[in-house]
Amino acid sequence: MHYRFIGLMIGFYLLTGAAALAQQNTCPALVDAAYAATALECARVSPGEVCYGNRPLTVTAAGNENFTRPGHRVTGLQVLQSGPMNPASGEWGVARLAVQANTPDQIVTLIVLGAVQIEDASEASEPVNFVPARVTFSGGTFLRAQPSEEAEQVAPLVVGQTVPATGRLENGSWFRLVLDDGRSGWVRADLVRLQGELDWLAVVDADSPEPETPYSPLQALQFTSAIEDATCSEAPDSGILLQTALPVTMQVNDMTLHFDGTLFLQAASEFFVHVLEGNMTITAGGETVTATAGNRVRVRYNPGEDTYTTPRQPEPYFYARMLPLPLELLPREVDALAFNLEGVVTPAAPDGSVFGGLMDESPCTVAAVNEVRLRGGPGREFPIVGALYPNESAQPDARAPGSDSMLWWRLAEGIWVRTDIVLNAGACDDIPQIEPPSPPQDAEEAETS
Repeated sequence: MHYRFIGLMIGFYLLTGAAALAQQNTCPALVDAAYAATALECARVSPGEVCYGNRPLTVTAAGNENFTRPGHRVTGLQVLQSGPMNPASGEWGVARLAVQANTPDQIVTLIVLGAVQIEDASEASEPVNFVPARVTFSGGTFLRAQPSEEAEQVAPLVVGQTVPATGRLENGSWFRLVLDDGRSGWVRADLVRLQGELDWLAVVDADSPEPETPYSPLQALQFTSAIEDATCSEAPDSGILLQTALPVTMQVNDMTLHFDGTLFLQAASEFFVHVLEGNMTITAGGETVTATAGNRVRVRYNPGEDTYTTPRQPEPYFYARMLPLPLELLPREVDALAFNLEGVVTPAAPDGSVFGGLMDESPCTVAAVNEVRLRGGPGREFPIVGALYPNESAQPDARAPGSDSMLWWRLAEGIWVRTDIVLNAGACDDIPQIEPPSPPQDAEEAETS
């Protein structure tokens, strides 16, 4: 969905309200209404807040705030339940959350979509600040058991090494650090440089215990969602969108995610991490896998041990299923998603058969005899986005007249093929005809389809 279109829907929402926006009782109208309500009512969400975008949503929270209609907010979230899409009743749960990770400038935005349950798995009631401290003394130094030059040496620190600081003396002369192996100790403040503000660190003394958890509230989550439950091509599947501007570590379903950029998470019998932007590293079952934008990582659930297993290697995400995600509800614009035809085009069968077993009531299926080009819209002025090769097939979800006066199949949002250059079988007469999208403003007619 385009950012400009969301702006128009907000204006209509202001004039008519969500009920009128969704009065057609259709999936696309409900998507528009829910996005408009969330964009308007939840435009600004403070760290630690959950904002009500669209019903149904229920919460258990430490705060006593009302949470019954768009714009309502709660703090101290413990459990959030969001409902699946029901166009007839105008229900499709959408919520926006803001989570502070380990420094006040590490803010993660979460957009909850559809059938999702979230539970805060952090043991902290307040943000847990860990501020990176970089060793600057050329000769290195030592981590010490107490804030004293005479105290026992815990471990050496070398120049350039960065270690999280978890606290400071009141006068700021010593910082408490924690190593990756869990050992902690003290270092003189003039031997390191904080990569953040001094007042982000808690004031502690030599006997103060370390934080019980490294995760701030909602930085550690347990969550489940439906998968592949979208009821129309304009709606995304259920799940959670996450975005951060700075590298962040979160714990989700007892797995560790370290990422910068934008992710889409789903969790059922498998856990899916779709990397929409930036990079992501996931650690589960003692194994670590890294994925870049345009890919996803899957982790299977083991019901016998009630845990997720080790992550699989990255694979391309299903581009068509990522397109409906409301990236416009995130605080920072996301560049164009990495394109692929996964989940849109079915590869050719080894025997070359395509329509075998299809009946008149089977889903409409189109197939290529020769290589044909796929375009971003119904017309030759739209860019070529891929190809359908001999005996490959796809199931269109709509059709529209093209600027060339020919009818075109829409295989997914932004993926079209002309009807006269492919074969079809199944219930193709049932495919709805829609208004064609506008051609690119700077379009020049490309070579023949």
